[in-house]
Amino acid sequence: MPRPVDHERRADLALRALAFIRSQGMRRVTMSELATALDIGRPALYWYFRNLGEVFEAVLAVILERQRDHLVAGLEGLEGPLDIVEAWMRGVVAFYAEDPQLLPVLVQLWALGEPEHPERVLDAARDFARTLQEAATHLLRDAIAEGRVRDCDVVVLTDLCAATLDGLLIQQVRSGTDPLPALDLFCRRVLDPLRPAAPGSPS
Repeated sequence: MPRPVDHERRADLALRALAFIRSQGMRRVTMSELATALDIGRPALYWYFRNLGEVFEAVLAVILERQRDHLVAGLEGLEGPLDIVEAWMRGVVAFYAEDPQLLPVLVQLWALGEPEHPERVLDAARDFARTLQEAATHLLRDAIAEGRVRDCDVVVLTDLCAATLDGLLIQQVRSGTDPLPALDLFCRRVLDPLRPAAPGSPS
């Protein structure tokens, strides 16, 4: 019976591998170089990761878990559904702003993976995003029924929020553009008009 993989050790190795890859710039890194940098034998490294694509999958799992914790902390105390949606978008931007080189390096590491890995990685990222969007959709539907949000197609709205967020992050990687001004405009023009008018104010 094969021994089980130590997932904590695997996550630690993946993050150390990420740090080494970052230190090498855009140069392609081999598994042999990783084994040397991590001070681990090649057979042991291959026990945890068959290739660089699996290193990336492990890195992404850790990063998404950290991002989830970051978002949960930012949502604490918020009750308004539109405030929660806005905090979700701003929270993701803020998470990557804390380490501006993280997202470009993740894109680089993704590109180093094996041909079958991009789709598997996209599936993992979609599952993570889908969970957030489904939660936002339920909140917004309930709020519309209660009159706390103006009527709208909440599926389209959450799709638009996710697409805008993804686009801003990719634009940041591609050209170094600060995503906050565009996000501010999105919130003013898309989210704010969905807030009901305060009693006594013009509708």
